[in-house]
Amino acid sequence: MNSKRGLPDVVRTSVDGGIKLDNAAEVVSAGATGLVSASGIFATPDYTLTITEMRARGTSALHRHS
Repeated sequence: MNSKRGLPDVVRTSVDGGIKLDNAAEVVSAGATGLVSASGIFATPDYTLTITEMRARGTSALHRHS
């Protein structure tokens, strides 16, 4: 805990806007801990497949980064 301000030592960062399959891993590698995607999911024919693949790419990038 950051004692001066009462803030946690780790800050979670979500990115909203423009998140698609082709950039999800890059955004996570840059430090995002959460992704918000609307058109990146709903503009695809299979939402479930897109979400599953986006999670997999983000998780893979997270493990490579740590």
